[in-house]
This record gives sequence, structure tokens and C-alpha cells, in this order.
Amino acid sequence: MWSLLPRSDVSKSISIFKDKSKSVQDIHDNGFCNYCGVCKLVCPTDAIEYRGGEIQVNSKCIFCSKCLDICSQNHKERYAPNLTDRRDNSKIKQYDKKLKHVPLGEFRDIFICETLKPLIKETAMVGGTTLSILSTAFDIGLIDTAIVTDFDKNETFPSGVIVKTEKQLLKTGGSKYLPTLSLDKLGEILTDDNVHSVGITTLPCQAYVIAKMRENPSTEKYVSKIKLVLTLFCGSGLPSREDVIKFFKKTGVVDSLTDLSVQRKKIKKYWRLNPQDQQRYIYTTKKGKQFDFSARRILTSKSKQNCRRVCPDYTGYHSDISIGGSGLKSNIAIIRSQIGEKVFQESLGRKNIKKKRFTWWNYFLINLMGKNKRKQVREILQKEIFT
Repeated sequence: MWSLLPRSDVSKSISIFKDKSKSVQDIHDNGFCNYCGVCKLVCPTDAIEYRGGEIQVNSKCIFCSKCLDICSQNHKERYAPNLTDRRDNSKIKQYDKKLKHVPLGEFRDIFICETLKPLIKETAMVGGTTLSILSTAFDIGLIDTAIVTDFDKNETFPSGVIVKTEKQLLKTGGSKYLPTLSLDKLGEILTDDNVHSVGITTLPCQAYVIAKMRENPSTEKYVSKIKLVLTLFCGSGLPSREDVIKFFKKTGVVDSLTDLSVQRKKIKKYWRLNPQDQQRYIYTTKKGKQFDFSARRILTSKSKQNCRRVCPDYTGYHSDISIGGSGLKSNIAIIRSQIGEKVFQESLGRKNIKKKRFTWWNYFLINLMGKNKRKQVREILQKEIFT
């Protein structure tokens, strides 16, 4: 039974990509969409719209399949052997046998680390490594712009934002745990002559799309300015926007979510050891009424119609550095490329971050999250679908 349900999900997803009468509307409506935003970017007829946070394909669609070709959920490609090669890394067994079952993918080195920058400690949810590395990338001139995620005013969901200074960057700190449209910003930086080198924070699926775009002559222009890709671990996927709206209405927020502004706040209590409990979302109506929810409550509002059912990537194999939580105050950082190694070492040298030794707690959390990504199920799927 454990293998039958995911196989039906993946098979259904693959059938959509094979059908020339389909579009990303079918991916969205079946719960496979991860809201990266790249489909809107490549659509030649502007047929893809974002309405109330949802993706809708209008009558302009000519069924050219460009949206399906670029989609990160094109699982015939994502389950193919080239992904297996990136995922399975024999070096991990030599590095540390305790991590041999975790799907960390190919890497150059792996560390436990945390920020040393006081301002980042105040805003970061766990560790602060992502913001610190981006800050270093600005300092050394590796990037002049970053694409990150934050709440725009009067928006219920976060979106991609373009920042050009460390001061702007610090305002975006903290994990969001909500679906975010961000890759559509690639079109904006492409046409901005003042932008030359970009760093971007992504989820594993978004890093995979960037790698796909680099290999395709028709889309490589959109990612030509990207110099650094930082990817956050994704163990269980994000709730769909529909799930979040249902959660809000069920808990009595308001009938219309367009009247909300959002603030994030960390509430530290000794009984709230889970960082997701400490990270708070404060939704305030125009009448001044506030609704306070922890990130964990919103995160666990997702239904079974969730992108994790078909996603094979836990750590972001296609990034320069992959970063995840590993404890209450630290991150695991997986260095995958020469650029990633350079900016990480610069971060250490400038005392923006510090390295720490692995502890039993780090091993436990990394193994737990890695196994929660259902590695065995994905191996069964690869065997049943492609052999």
C-alpha cells in the first residue's frame, strides 16, 4: 500500500505532461504545483495569471506545452537516471557512516554552522546561515542583487522580492513556510541594466528549474545573471494556497483575505522548543483585530494534495550551497560548487558565520528529515516506472 499511492500520484503527473491538450492548470488543480512562478515567465501568450494567489490559465492559451516543459514537476525528467546520479553520493559513506542513509546528494563538504552577525540573529529563524552567506556575497562583490522572499503590503502570501543592499536583505529574514511565487522575478532582472550578478534563495524544486533553464537555449537568458543559488531543505513540502485559505477561514480570520496585512514575530518561550512554534504570523484586519498563528500551525494545515507526494529532492541537488535546520540554533550547510565553497570560506574568514562539530542531535535531525522524504518510496517508483 505504501508504494501504490505515490506511484499513482507520479503516474498521474507524468500523464499530464504527455497530454498535449493539458497545461499547468491541470498540474495546479491536481495539487502538484509548488508555485515557483516560472510557467508565467515563459508563457508566450501571457495566458497564465495569478488570481487570489492561485494559478489560472485563461483563454489565450495555445497549448504550446512550454509551461509543462519547464515545470519542475515534470517527473519523467526528475526521476530519470541523471537525478539518481546527483542524489546518490558514495562520498557520504566515507565522510561519516552515520549519514549514509540520508539523501544529501553530491557535495564538496558539509558543515554545521551558525551566524555571528547580531542583526541576523534577531531575524533568523534557525542559524541565520542563509542571510549571512548572502550578506558575504554582497560584501565581496559576487552579487549586486538578491532575489529572496517576503510579505508585500496587504498580501496574504509572501512573494519574490528584489533587494540590492544588506539593509534591505535583513528585513526579509525568517522562514516563511508558505507557497511563494519568486522565479517570475527573473524576467524583471533580465531587463534591468543595473543588475549584473544575482544571488537567489530557492527551494529544491526551484533550484532544479534554474538548472533546467541553464540547459535550454530558449530559457538560458533568464538565468544568465544568476551567480549564486542557495537552497533551503524541504522535507514535507508546503501547504497549497487553497489549504492556507481554508485554514484561515476555519480559524475565523475573515471571509475576505484581501484585507490583511502580515507581520512576523518570534516569541521565545522555554516550552516552545520547536522553532516553528516560535515563528509567529500576526494577521491584522483593517479594523485592527489580530489573529496570531505559529508557523507550525499553518505548515501542518496542508492536505494530502501536496507537492511532496511526487518530489524526489530533499536538499536541493542543483544548488551551490544547500542549507537546512539542524537543531534549535544551527544549520547544516552542504557545499556543492566552487562558487559555493568560495563564498562559504569568505563567510568564515570575515567572521559572518562559525563552524561547529556535529553532535548526536544533529545526526538525529538530519537522518529524521532525510528519511521523512521517503527515500525508499522514491527508489520503488524509479524501479517500477523506468524499468
